[in-house]
Amino acid sequence: VAALDANAIVPSAAITKVKEEPTPNQTQTAHAQIETCASHFKTYGFINYFGMQRFGKYHDTHAVGIAILQMNYERACDIIMRPKPSEPPRYAAARKLWATRFENVDRKNVREMR
Repeated sequence: VAALDANAIVPSAAITKVKEEPTPNQTQTAHAQIETCASHFKTYGFINYFGMQRFGKYHDTHAVGIAILQMNYERACDIIMRPKPSEPPRYAAARKLWATRFENVDRKNVREMR
């Protein structure tokens, strides 16, 4: 892994500037959209690539970050999708499907297509 230059890391920031006060209808619509999203997150969760503070619950987010910085997105996905200990069965099943996604691919035909 190549060393990272501290100057290569760009901090992120978000600035919101409200130019006009929203109408009651706009506020109500925004509130409904937020409620819908929050309900979806509560029910299904979401992929948090850099969660559990810096190092992740499974201590592999640093490896995901390195793969992303190297622009090796397939490896980043593979790290995220590795089997994890003590996870719900539906997550384990999804990870197994990911791991076996190319089992029925005829590798000879793939090589010939290149």
